Amino acid sequence: MTYIAEKNLLIRRGLELLLREQGLPISDTLQNASAVLLDWSYKDTRPLLSQARSRNLLSVVFARPMTPGLATYLVNLDVSVVLSEDDDLARLAAALSEPEPLRLGPDLAGPVNEILIERGKLTALSPREVEVLGLAGDHDTEEIAYRLDISPWTVRNHIQNIMTKLEATTRTDLMDRARNLGYVD
Repeated sequence: MTYIAEKNLLIRRGLELLLREQGLPISDTLQNASAVLLDWSYKDTRPLLSQARSRNLLSVVFARPMTPGLATYLVNLDVSVVLSEDDDLARLAAALSEPEPLRLGPDLAGPVNEILIERGKLTALSPREVEVLGLAGDHDTEEIAYRLDISPWTVRNHIQNIMTKLEATTRTDLMDRARNLGYVD
């Protein structure tokens, strides 16, 4: 069930209608919700995000306009999904029914990563690690080694270092994190 935090009654009713059309149930209170949909301009957004985080609820924030600074702030708040004015209803419905890790568009991922690296929340990848990561989604270790003219052991070391830096546990998880952070498409 989704709790909608929207100050404009007309927008709130419209969102409720759209979500119901998608078969997504609406909650009148945060206590009964499994997800919270927040408009960033809503006056109680920060306390609601705090409550959502303490209750492990899916938190979806939409903001107009979305800036790198705001996106970074939302990443630091562990927001589940960030939607901007360019996103459509299908992305909203998908975010609420089948949540995926936070994804930022290429226009935000680079600046947000730079800010997170500066703040020590993300470790920068070396140019060679970025190169290995770019090939890791489509090629096995031996193929990457051949293409870069390095040893397969060196490739494995690079991948292990990248996994540590991006806090990934498997190669699949690594590629998901790399996509979410904008390192690969």
